[in-house]
Amino acid sequence: MSEESSSTTKSLLSKRIALSRRHEWNIGILFVLGTLIFASAIILYTVIVVLPKQEAIERRAYGDATQQLADRLATGVANLSEWSTDESLESYLNALDILAQRKDYDVELVSELNERVDTLKEARQERQIRFKSLIAEAESFPLVSSVDAVLTFDQRMRNAIFTLSEKQGEELMARWSDRRDNVIAIKDGNR
Repeated sequence: MSEESSSTTKSLLSKRIALSRRHEWNIGILFVLGTLIFASAIILYTVIVVLPKQEAIERRAYGDATQQLADRLATGVANLSEWSTDESLESYLNALDILAQRKDYDVELVSELNERVDTLKEARQERQIRFKSLIAEAESFPLVSSVDAVLTFDQRMRNAIFTLSEKQGEELMARWSDRRDNVIAIKDGNR
């Protein structure tokens, strides 16, 4: 009986060990499945909730940046005048091109601002043409002329500098002064 009980005990012990191992496997499988389900839930939450929120935040930030750029450009262009430098006018045109390349920009605003800058550039070009013609007139003023003609032309040049930029006005007056120094003014009665 002792052998029988010993073999029964061993058999029971083997069964218990086998059940214990099977139970450990079941717990391991359940743990792995639980971990996979948890990881899947995290991934699913990220894909369904977090990524759309992040994309919405990025879209909103992009839209805000576009609006800020448009506002700054509108303010800057409003402050431009025909006296602004060519470089500043060109820089605003380049910035408007950059704004036009962005998504969701205000098409009407950009075209309005482009028109304003183009108008200012045209005014600058007209002033440059006027400046060149005044320089040509000053340089071609007759070397022998009447006092009245010299005084009239001198007043015309002085009035013209107010329609030019400061630099252009200085250059015009310098050239006219050089020419005027060489002009022989004759009184009308001495002819």
